Amino acid sequence: MALPGRVLAAGLALGWLADQALGDPRRFHPVAGFGHLALRLEAAWFSDSKARGVAHEVVLVGGALGAGLLAERAIRSHPVLAMVGTAAATWAVLGGRSLAREA
Repeated sequence: MALPGRVLAAGLALGWLADQALGDPRRFHPVAGFGHLALRLEAAWFSDSKARGVAHEVVLVGGALGAGLLAERAIRSHPVLAMVGTAAATWAVLGGRSLAREA
């Protein structure tokens, strides 16, 4: 069951507003945390091997995809939670305020 359009639109708008108001956190940013995890796994698993490279990508991309699907499934039947979850995800990945500042 997909989110109703108005819930999705409201979540996207709130996420954009949060990005404009708050920008990116200096500490504990979710995207930076993902990058840190990727580097730690690479350091632990690195080998000049295509199979290990594929495993690295499958674990990271599959883990992110699985977490997103589980979160979506948990909140989809609650419009307010769905809107807040969409807003949080939008804020986490947008970075428009920080990018505008750097530009």
